[in-house]
Amino acid sequence: MALHPELDALVDYRPGFFSPCAASDLRRQLKKEIVYLDPEVTAVSVYGKRHLLPRRVAGYGDSNVEYSYSGSKVAAASRINITFRRLR
Repeated sequence: MALHPELDALVDYRPGFFSPCAASDLRRQLKKEIVYLDPEVTAVSVYGKRHLLPRRVAGYGDSNVEYSYSGSKVAAASRINITFRRLR
């Protein structure tokens, strides 16, 4: 485990945690379930000018949470319910 204070995170990287088959199943489920936000909603403001982000953005969390950054406010979507049929 590695502590990354700059990210305010504790990271535990475990190669091979999922079998290749389980990882593919999980990726397929996530691609199907994740709802991405409209690019106009997630645009950032730099020196008063709005810029679209060069990636897709999704925000999940408790239903009463609202995320805000760079002039944008986004309500959190309900958490995704992913089932893990086989981990190994």
